[in-house]
Amino acid sequence: MNPSRSHPSALAAYAAFAGMGVFWGTWGAALPALRSQAGLTEAQLGTALLFVGVGALPAMFLTGRLIDRLGLRLTAVLLGLLGAAGTVIAVGAQGYAAVVACMLLVGATSGATDVAINTLAGQVEHHTAQPLVTRAHGTFSLAVVVSSLSAGALLGGPGLTTTFTAALIAVLALCAFVWSGTTFTTPAPNPATRPNLPAASSSTPLADPRPTTRSQAPAAANPAAPSPVPEPAAHLDAPAAANPATPSLVPEPAAHLDAPAAANPATPSLVPEPAAHLDAPAAANPATPSSVPEPATRSDASTAAIPATTSVDPGPATIIPKPLTLAAPLLLLGFIGALAYATENAHQSWGAVLITESFTASPQLASTAPATFAAAAALARLTLAPLSRSHPVQLLIAGGAAATVGSIVLATAPSIPVALLGLAIAALGTATLFPTLISYGLRTIDPARRGRATSTVATTAYLGFLLGPAYVGLIAHAATLRWAIIGIAALALIFTAVAAPASRWAGRRVQAPARQR
Repeated sequence: MNPSRSHPSALAAYAAFAGMGVFWGTWGAALPALRSQAGLTEAQLGTALLFVGVGALPAMFLTGRLIDRLGLRLTAVLLGLLGAAGTVIAVGAQGYAAVVACMLLVGATSGATDVAINTLAGQVEHHTAQPLVTRAHGTFSLAVVVSSLSAGALLGGPGLTTTFTAALIAVLALCAFVWSGTTFTTPAPNPATRPNLPAASSSTPLADPRPTTRSQAPAAANPAAPSPVPEPAAHLDAPAAANPATPSLVPEPAAHLDAPAAANPATPSLVPEPAAHLDAPAAANPATPSSVPEPATRSDASTAAIPATTSVDPGPATIIPKPLTLAAPLLLLGFIGALAYATENAHQSWGAVLITESFTASPQLASTAPATFAAAAALARLTLAPLSRSHPVQLLIAGGAAATVGSIVLATAPSIPVALLGLAIAALGTATLFPTLISYGLRTIDPARRGRATSTVATTAYLGFLLGPAYVGLIAHAATLRWAIIGIAALALIFTAVAAPASRWAGRRVQAPARQR
């Protein structure tokens, strides 16, 4: 990457999501072979898969801070580790305990990579004002389709280890694009979010941070000594004249005044003092009353013995968001994202099962369910991406409504084609929900805090990814699988009702520029 560039490239973001898709497409196709190699029952494999989430959640929580501290090039390192984790589990999956340990490794690397690639895409979108987050998720879906089909072909011949080794090579090739399109430099904080500068002590004077346009010579014991404090053109501090008997004739602007007392305390100041702001040192003769009325709003009075260079006017006070104040909207975005993830992953995990149980479909025919869902999701993310920036609220509402309708069509489908149609409609709706939510909700976040913010939102939302399939399983156990899909429709309906107002409120609360009050 060119060192002069201050932001990552779009190619790096697309490559990062493609690498993630290569891994998960291979993973989904290889699970049956992995189960056979390790000799696990269905219950053991289901329990082992829960450890993916156990490893992912703490890694997701910590990765955001690392990204903010070390820079976006860390994404390439994490993506490479994720590809290597696939090879490790292919070689080391020999028995239940070994599989559980490998699942923890896969969960940690995949969770960390998930936060990193979303932070990378969000940073590029921030600089380019293009709907890159949604399009990058579309690249992920395309990579899942291609890698799952390729992995299926390899699993029929060379085997599990060769399949994951081929996936590792593809992931490392994509890591090279991520590495070249990013740096280890961190984004500079937004100056509007920096706290006010403290007043300097007499032992350590600070320079005035205001722009330099002309020199100012405040009154001092030695009138010949120039002042090191620069003065902006919009601001005027009229020092006392060299001759104390000569009053200052320079008018003072009403916006701001720092007028030191004249060297001769008997000479009153002829410059009126505004009521909005006053930093007027007391005269050397305390018996001489000040002719300037004291404002009711603020008074900074000190003795004339203190040098003028020992105080700094920080300008208007700003309100810096407190961590607790910032955490509330981020957690809210995460919980809304959990509804989106729960809806999406439930269809991905249970679509093939429903077709198999309801229509006694063959494994080959049932495999069309996840393929249909992934293809529709890719289509939605690539074609509807511009709407995630131009009409994000409408896209959230329409996406939630489509997910609701698709779930109902799937749950009530009388045939396989209708069931696949329901899955496609649900995919068209759910595909843009989380990308739009994170893009819209974090659009105004300070770039220096984007990693931590994305980490908080993604970690919270990942709970829905983990609990969505379990939610379906519990309802299916209590009633039927079709009723469980109706339960997913209920989650999508809740998302439709709360996503737009919640994300709008959160977006205002995490706005990067601090508000003046």
